[in-house]
Amino acid sequence: MRLKILLSIALTACCLSCSSKSDKLIVADIVSFDRFNTEVDKTAHATTLSAMGVFSIAIDRNILVAITSNPASIISLIDLDHENTVLEFCSRGRGPLEYLSLNTSKQFEERNGHSCLWTYDRDKEYSQLIDITGSVKEQKLVVVESWEMSNDYGVSNNYRQNNGILVLPESERFVKFPVTYQDARDNLFFSPKYVYFSPNNEAMKELEFYNEEEFSLSSSDFVNAKVLIADGSIRIKPDRTKAIDAYYHADHLNFLDLVKNNGFSMSYSKGLTADELASMPFQEMQKKYVRVYVDAAVTDSHVFALYSGKPEAEEPTTVSDVHSAVRIFDWDGNPLALVNLDRELISIAYDQRTKRLYGLDPEENIVYYELNDVI
Repeated sequence: MRLKILLSIALTACCLSCSSKSDKLIVADIVSFDRFNTEVDKTAHATTLSAMGVFSIAIDRNILVAITSNPASIISLIDLDHENTVLEFCSRGRGPLEYLSLNTSKQFEERNGHSCLWTYDRDKEYSQLIDITGSVKEQKLVVVESWEMSNDYGVSNNYRQNNGILVLPESERFVKFPVTYQDARDNLFFSPKYVYFSPNNEAMKELEFYNEEEFSLSSSDFVNAKVLIADGSIRIKPDRTKAIDAYYHADHLNFLDLVKNNGFSMSYSKGLTADELASMPFQEMQKKYVRVYVDAAVTDSHVFALYSGKPEAEEPTTVSDVHSAVRIFDWDGNPLALVNLDRELISIAYDQRTKRLYGLDPEENIVYYELNDVI
């Protein structure tokens, strides 16, 4: 069985209004590679920074944004120049849409000279633009814009939790749903989809990235594969012309050209593809499976994909010491560098001013690596 990725910006005529769309599909193969241009080992530099309960970090200008699952302090803003926290705030409340489990695809946007960050809630299909600069000045949460997906779509319409909501140049929303289904009780699953929404939800178009004729989640005997195999993180190039989708469970880094309407998937030859994971016996998969991309960060010129390599285990104590690695690509998918790290990381962010890669480890320490000799 050969897995192909179907990528298209214009797809099936699917709408909330009367607009028509082409059903032409663009087929892009997986590109397998076996080496990086450069491979280096890096040792972390300690900082005085730590953040309780943090699971994701992002950087713009001199501010590191730490998003945490702690409801008492869900977002921390840290001044990297002085290594101090300048603001902590919580966006939870008691009204509709205020009980949010925030995450971020690390998409920053400048509004009136202010640095702003898009956040999203993967359960509610809701996103909001937080004014980082304004929040620091006013010492409270400042929200510039909010957007909620139409109730006609989303989880109530055969979609599961989303993996991120990106904002395109014309204010369209680009949302990844890692699995869709007709009826989960009957084991009838549709392909994962990228879904486009207009700013006011008047139209929708879907972008399948599995070829149902050659690869079907419904044909797998492993139920979890259908639900989890396409989980991952989406990130958008700052100029909003391209995006990447880094898989958590399979060795795929999808490159999406949002202008040319095509794309491809990079897969390291030493890893397992989604096709292999879905088709192999469960016992064999247990032996070979490792977590792949647990986070990603991007700039105008580079993609930083955080590779875990950590196997699953029933007891955490049975997992051997794991050191993460950062795989660095350009936007054409060329594998530029493999940076082997001295510890496990769960999130990364890149500071373009200093060429430092910041990382968050499982003990909630924030460290950094010097990459000025790598890129």
